[in-house]
Amino acid sequence: DPSIGKPLEVVHLLLQYGASLEHRDVEGNTALHHFVRKNIFSNPWQFDKKLFDFLIKKINVNEQNNKGETPLH
Repeated sequence: DPSIGKPLEVVHLLLQYGASLEHRDVEGNTALHHFVRKNIFSNPWQFDKKLFDFLIKKINVNEQNNKGETPLH
């Protein structure tokens, strides 16, 4: 699969086709909430700094989900 190891390129492609970084799931989580949980807390050895840097420039790090949690809480 050519997308493996290229998450930032995949995100750019999704954005080109209309995906939104502002989208929230039913619990109010943004893409940054999910990225932090999956990559920093669950799989820190697979952390993608380029993607993280991109997301924190595009999504407010103080955005709260329905529980009042911010991505970097």
